[in-house]
Amino acid sequence: MARPGPGLRLGRRFEGPPGSPHRGVVPAEAEVLLEALTASGTPETVRERLEPWHNAADIVMVGLPAGVPWPTIEATLRAAAP
Repeated sequence: MARPGPGLRLGRRFEGPPGSPHRGVVPAEAEVLLEALTASGTPETVRERLEPWHNAADIVMVGLPAGVPWPTIEATLRAAAP
């Protein structure tokens, strides 16, 4: 990694609002998008919600927050598998 030389200025990184999955509020306008792009609930519900994406998208991604216990990770991956 090189240090910036003379005349180079480092830009300030954008610092968004602090986020938390436990304190987050979804604006009413975003509910439609959230509903279209997420799946939650029972394993059957998740599989049902992801099925159209497996045929339409090159990559279907599952994201989990940091610190989730292994049994939850395993159950989520099993529920999301095609």
